[in-house]
Amino acid sequence: MHTLVCSRQRFVIRLFRLALAGLFLAGGCAMPQSPPPADLLAAAAASVRLERTPLTVALVPAGGDLAARIAALAPGREVYLVLDGLRVNGDPGSLYQVELIADAAPRPAKAVGSFNVFGVAHAEGATARRSFVVTAAVRELAGRGLAVRLSPDPAAAPEAQIEIGRIALLAQ
Repeated sequence: MHTLVCSRQRFVIRLFRLALAGLFLAGGCAMPQSPPPADLLAAAAASVRLERTPLTVALVPAGGDLAARIAALAPGREVYLVLDGLRVNGDPGSLYQVELIADAAPRPAKAVGSFNVFGVAHAEGATARRSFVVTAAVRELAGRGLAVRLSPDPAAAPEAQIEIGRIALLAQ
């Protein structure tokens, strides 16, 4: 009798596991879909340090004609301006405005957003990332070379000092 009860229990447990697995697969949760890989379109040549004055940083295309690569993007793909490795050495206590600008005269600019470093710890090694969807701006400006202008709010603290490890345009 004991063997029969144990066999039934094992059968019920196996049946329950199979049912759970079926629900998991039916719900589309079998494997999370990873986002498409990001393609590097352009990047700053080096890390930068922001202080109390505006800074303009040229973006160097990452192989091929930038305008052609952007024009060839598949529908639904977006271009992101990514500021990665943000590190605070002197908190500005204000926002930084971010613009994409054409690298040739006349230098038209497109505002893409702003960022602050609120919440970025001052601890050694602490970094953050900010990103902006810039697809339309890049399509409009890409034929003339691109740069990023980062401008602090006039109320930025005198000791303002932020490092950005990497500035890049990514298609995803």
